[in-house]
Amino acid sequence: MIALLLAAASSAAALVPASSRAALLLDGDTASTGFRALLQTAGAHAAGASPDSIGENLRHAIGVDLLADAASWGLSPLGPRAIVFNAGSVAFSAPVKDGKAARKRLGAWLAEAGPSRPTRPAPLKGPAASGNRAAMIDHGRLFIGSGPHATALVNTLAHLNANTSLSKDRAFRAALARATGPAALFFRVDTLLKGGVLALEASAAGLTARGLLLPDGDAPLLVGEAPQDCAAGALACIRADLGGGGRTLLAAAAREYLTYALSGETRDLLDRLAQHASTNAGKFIINVAGLDAALLADERDSIWALRFNAAAEATATLPDQLPRGVARTATGLSVQARRPLCLEVAAQTVALSSPCAPALDLKSGSGSGDAFNASLDIVAIDRALSRLSPFDVFKGPVAGGGYAAHLLFGALLRNAGPLTITGHPAGAAAVVELRLPLR
Repeated sequence: MIALLLAAASSAAALVPASSRAALLLDGDTASTGFRALLQTAGAHAAGASPDSIGENLRHAIGVDLLADAASWGLSPLGPRAIVFNAGSVAFSAPVKDGKAARKRLGAWLAEAGPSRPTRPAPLKGPAASGNRAAMIDHGRLFIGSGPHATALVNTLAHLNANTSLSKDRAFRAALARATGPAALFFRVDTLLKGGVLALEASAAGLTARGLLLPDGDAPLLVGEAPQDCAAGALACIRADLGGGGRTLLAAAAREYLTYALSGETRDLLDRLAQHASTNAGKFIINVAGLDAALLADERDSIWALRFNAAAEATATLPDQLPRGVARTATGLSVQARRPLCLEVAAQTVALSSPCAPALDLKSGSGSGDAFNASLDIVAIDRALSRLSPFDVFKGPVAGGGYAAHLLFGALLRNAGPLTITGHPAGAAAVVELRLPLR
């Protein structure tokens, strides 16, 4: 009960099942003010991001438009709330001030999907369900949700106890303790990361998220200090000093890239080299110079649209025998693919670039003290997507999605960013801060 009385979003963790995949934790109506201001700024550039549009999506999913009509549902303006996501369903838990108003709105929302039915025979308490919607009021709280497993999720939220809630999950305890503001995002990941908790601050000027990312194991994600700054005008840049957990993430990212970019013996060769280099990597940098929209098509072909140069403090040994299509160069290997792809190996550096470019300098520190630093130029992304035409939609889903993003949200993209993320080690975890300005 003490956790439920704390004036912070993290207290809403007591309302979230420990098995949940993600949840938005809220402290009363306080968080809505900031998000409403954020969406008003965004909505001035894109109707789909306006408070009315997002509010309608909320109303469809959880009944309540938290940006506008929470009071008409009879909800209390104080106390913890949570929007929980699990198994393709979403549910909402909030304290009720006016039970009569809540029951009236609840019944009308269920009726939109058809006649409602009880899910448990009297006198047992269970949610009422209609179509893919379910809801109930119990012990002064509203539980409501939608999706293929809405009834089960609503029922789980209504019957949580101290031993089955997220607030008792030891793995996330330290991360939840940091979320002292009015809103926080919890998420759980299946592989590579355990998950994280980010405190959210929204305003008309943009969004800031601060919190902990948790590794899937005891190896630290970050150590030391990130290398030098990226080249001016980069579309995106990531700089880091990697711990064991970070090296695991780098290995997975390299494998994912090569899986899409190459095939057969060529892919297997570069994957072996990349995996070996990742296991002993230290400082790492990737500079994405640009996006060639003309190369966007399906998921596999679109990987070549990125022009990048990546390097890591690492070692690798080149093989004597090379498969067809791979040539030896003075400093490494060259692969003839959709565009040239080069691997360079020096005494303490392994680099991968497309098109081929000299390896980036890893020797000097960034001077910021951050172990991780990333940036994304959102305006430059829209500039690249603006080169797409309606005919590009037929080239593949990535090209089609890029054209739609520019068409629907181009003005918003041109007034957003740059997105920046910084981080430093906190034991094995990483303390991160994300900033997304809006204009």
